[in-house]
Amino acid sequence: MDEIVKIIENEDKKNPLTDEKIASILKINREEVTQYRLENGIPDSRERRKPYLYEDAKKILSEDREISDRKFTKKLNDLGYDISRFAASQVKKEILSSEVIVADNVKDNDDGKDDEIRRESDLMSFNEGLKEVSHPL
Repeated sequence: MDEIVKIIENEDKKNPLTDEKIASILKINREEVTQYRLENGIPDSRERRKPYLYEDAKKILSEDREISDRKFTKKLNDLGYDISRFAASQVKKEILSSEVIVADNVKDNDDGKDDEIRRESDLMSFNEGLKEVSHPL
């Protein structure tokens, strides 16, 4: 089964092979590939592609946050990704929404330095405040 690892190590990082494609190459059952991959902590094809895709997607979005889904998909396709417009738009939404969360977590203090506010501590403070307020039923 070391052949599976060799295939994965040499695959196109922008378009990793699915378990089904690896099984077809090796002429074995897909289930065998999936089982081997899971037992050895090897991520599936989508997860193997994700770091490369997100890095390139962030570069595109840093140049133009208002880019249309169609143009965004075209740029990713031009970079070598085989990705649909729907999948590209989902990546775009996820990246842009995560940037909003990061921006929401930054507060400007009087000293001019930025400090990250942790949502968990904010939620705990909010919950503590709710405990102090009594609501008649």
